[in-house]
Amino acid sequence: MKSNSMNTLKLKRNKLSGAQRVKIIAFFVLLIVCAIWLFPILYMILTSVKTDSDIMVYPGKLFPTNGFTFERYKTLIQATIKGEPIILNDTWYPPVGKWVLNSLLIVAGTIVWQILVCTACAYAMVFLDFKFKKLLWAAFIASMSIPGIAGYVSGFILGFKISDIFGGYTKTYLYLNWIITGGASIMSLFLIKQFMESIPIDLVESARMDGCSDFRIFWRLIFPNLKGILFTISIMIFLGTWNAYEGPALAIKLAGNDNSMKTLTVGLFDLVGNNPSTSGQLGLKMTACVIGALPTMLVYCICSNKIVEGVAGSGVKR
Repeated sequence: MKSNSMNTLKLKRNKLSGAQRVKIIAFFVLLIVCAIWLFPILYMILTSVKTDSDIMVYPGKLFPTNGFTFERYKTLIQATIKGEPIILNDTWYPPVGKWVLNSLLIVAGTIVWQILVCTACAYAMVFLDFKFKKLLWAAFIASMSIPGIAGYVSGFILGFKISDIFGGYTKTYLYLNWIITGGASIMSLFLIKQFMESIPIDLVESARMDGCSDFRIFWRLIFPNLKGILFTISIMIFLGTWNAYEGPALAIKLAGNDNSMKTLTVGLFDLVGNNPSTSGQLGLKMTACVIGALPTMLVYCICSNKIVEGVAGSGVKR
């Protein structure tokens, strides 16, 4: 009996040590993958603070040999305050901060507009009864197979028709066109609808019996309970709108390619790929990319857990 119990203990210890080995191996594999993913970001940040001589003489060296320099950041901030590019030592410094501000305005407007549209539509789909509701929802789901860029054509045609009324394609209207074009996300609508289905319908019926209108039920009862999913959707909209390129690039080109109207993605693409004034200026390009990537990295690092919690909560049924 003693020998059998000893053998059982040895087997348990072997199993435990085997599980620990798997965890250790998995940890090191994930560590290597994280290092591979983080290396380009580290290289971008360190290159942005290298001197031009370091970049030219030691392009493959990670850390600078002649010390760090923050002159590029200083000049880009000055160009942002001035609102137009600065040419210094035969180098073209664009107003990157202005591009960041334009992107933030578009992101903020898109988040507000999309939340208002999608929450109202989801409320109707969940708590209201009307003809062809299931057919309409099926059409919404089917539209997810259509590429988003296909909607830009009709959006800009409508935009030009309205802009003629106001006497031209003004900057204010350009912003509004981007916001309204990106204001109907079926994915956001789907997540909000799934979340609303976890709210007891008895609450809505009780409010109706007390004489509350649908608008009051939506605004005072349903909307405050959507904080978790709306926070998640706001982050998703932020990341998607911040990185959008095709729509803003087309709108800016049609509006005369005004440098002050550019969003960050459009400006960085022109800076890195199409501008002969910055040819070979790797340090300047990396500095602009760091400034542009900083808001996205901060938002994702702070709010990454909320994304998972919100999406998981949208799958709960009542």
